[in-house]
Amino acid sequence: MFKIYGLVDPRNNKLFYVGRTSKPVGVRLIEHLNETYKHTLKQKRISDIKRESEMPIRYVILESDITTEKQAFCKEVFWMEVFIKAGAELTNASIDFKGVYFFREDTLERKINRLDENPSMPISSKSHEGRGKCIESEEERFLDNMEGKYFQIEYYIHSITMLEKCNMSLEKIKQKRLGNILNKKLINHGMPIFDEEITELLNRYENNQNTSSLEVYFQRSRKSLESLIEEHYLD
Repeated sequence: MFKIYGLVDPRNNKLFYVGRTSKPVGVRLIEHLNETYKHTLKQKRISDIKRESEMPIRYVILESDITTEKQAFCKEVFWMEVFIKAGAELTNASIDFKGVYFFREDTLERKINRLDENPSMPISSKSHEGRGKCIESEEERFLDNMEGKYFQIEYYIHSITMLEKCNMSLEKIKQKRLGNILNKKLINHGMPIFDEEITELLNRYENNQNTSSLEVYFQRSRKSLESLIEEHYLD
């Protein structure tokens, strides 16, 4: 059985992290306190609390008796949404489900608001029909021209079944990217993150690629990529 829990900052009694677990929540809290990497938003908050307060971090159980991990994942997203809308400053940078990472779009995936931030993007969508055949839109032409120039998860996962388990068929991936281009967002904005992408990111980071070039290649915001590097890179 799974539970959804929150970690509470004793300095202001505000909840700062939402998680899910099948373990006793007290055990999970101890694991959080003893994590070795210190660069995530959550760990920076925990370090600040330890330094500034003599009161212990406590937990609250938000929901319990959840039977499957998939249900627990959905409940975790729901409770994060509840607290974010209520104004809570959660330190959850992402949420994972069976090796796939999903970023919080409100904090880590930025929208490109000015064309000069990404001048290669098309200005508008123009698709026409003629003689029973649809002419390519500006977005489709742009995506075709970008082929091979940015990270495409479908070329790294050999089994299409893996994508389908995440409800991400090749057609859905294409439509998601076209929607991002239309809305002037980075191409992979809001896409789930698989372990294969993290591995490629760390390889390129180790080869001294800067965040600007990584942003261009992975088509994700610098803040997203920096968060992944901080969480997964071992010095």
